[in-house]
Amino acid sequence: MPPEAANFLRPNEIETVVDWVFLHLKGKGPPSYADCTDFFGPGARACDVYNKEGVAMPPREATQVGK
Repeated sequence: MPPEAANFLRPNEIETVVDWVFLHLKGKGPPSYADCTDFFGPGARACDVYNKEGVAMPPREATQVGK
């Protein structure tokens, strides 16, 4: 998850995010490590949840935690 922002997005910023989602995520299945680094940049710690020893991992919500 991105860090919480101190300010709300302006309408033009919301449009930019929507355009990015439609271009990069919509209809392409669950997000991957590549999707995460495309958004946050290479080496972003936020993407560690998707990458373990070079293997793409499913999002945390899709895993069976505790089993």
